[in-house]
Amino acid sequence: MSSEPPTSPNRGNVELPDFRAVAAPWFDLGFCVIPGSIQKTPFIKWGAVVGAAPRNYVWSAEELAEPYPRANPLLLVDSGATVKLVVVDVDAPDRLDWVIDRFGDAPLKTTTGRDGGGVHLVFRKPNGVEKIPSRNGVIGPLDDLEWGFETDLKTGAKRKKDGWGASKIDVKSWRSYVIAAGGVHATGRTYESSIPIADLTPEFLAQDIPVFNHVLYERLTAESKARRRAEHRGGQPAAGRGTSRWSPRSIK
Repeated sequence: MSSEPPTSPNRGNVELPDFRAVAAPWFDLGFCVIPGSIQKTPFIKWGAVVGAAPRNYVWSAEELAEPYPRANPLLLVDSGATVKLVVVDVDAPDRLDWVIDRFGDAPLKTTTGRDGGGVHLVFRKPNGVEKIPSRNGVIGPLDDLEWGFETDLKTGAKRKKDGWGASKIDVKSWRSYVIAAGGVHATGRTYESSIPIADLTPEFLAQDIPVFNHVLYERLTAESKARRRAEHRGGQPAAGRGTSRWSPRSIK
């Protein structure tokens, strides 16, 4: 393991937290937390510790804190030894009610420190489900999203407006991480948990964290993809002008 973190300057010289102090409670609960920058860039390679055998790591908070004493704690959401998590990351306060109306509220939440507000709702991954795909900005209140097109003044080509189809709701589970409570946002604000992480127990995670409705999640994803295809077709250039770079085949 390299003794020096990669060059990744913190915006506004924001001081990163004591990695050992903020990561140790999650390690005690059977999760893996890796050190990262203010921009959420991991300081170490982490791909080998997630997937079919997420416990294939030998790190501890103490070992990782030795070369990286100050770092953001990046919680590998699906790395739990007995309980695995799903985090719904809501980047806009006006989207929170939409999420709660469909997936229910969660007693364990983390405020993110984002300008304008942001919150992580923590759910439990259903038993027997191998993986829940992580998707950014896909599900959400489709009728309230930006679907407009505009003309590029330089090229005359039609293009999607900024924020096209973006819901500001991310779902993090399979092969994903989030900044854990105690971490620091680029704004300088600290991520704060509704329940102190040191007070959590494996029993609480297994019994009191609500199960994530993955069936509803996949249905909402399918509806969103269908809407994106329909909205995209409505903004296609006229026939004979070539293939748009926003081909329906490119929509994931």
